[in-house]
Amino acid sequence: MTTEPVAAIARNVAQHLTTDHNPALIHQVEAALHQRTATAPTPPARYTDPVAIASLIVAIATVAWTVYNDLRKETPRPPIATITRTIRLQLDETHTIDDTTRRIIDITAEETIKYGDR
Repeated sequence: MTTEPVAAIARNVAQHLTTDHNPALIHQVEAALHQRTATAPTPPARYTDPVAIASLIVAIATVAWTVYNDLRKETPRPPIATITRTIRLQLDETHTIDDTTRRIIDITAEETIKYGDR
């Protein structure tokens, strides 16, 4: 998997959320992108600080891009609801999904489709 889509999606999500969380979120997402390993990052169990939120954004963008590509094998343009639901199901296996996580998932699903339509 190439990291370019994940990075672009994560950056766009950070731009949407910067005013909600803090002005440094974009920079924190950049730092989280640089710290990624070859395997998918594991979202932190709690998302109380901006650095954890940045890591969560990158993790969700990684899951979203994988989900999107898997679904495209069956449908050229998977519905956003299917992408969102699949992301939530995958994250729900290991983490509690709060309102912040739901919002990040929703925005990430939208950005993933936008990226995929390019």
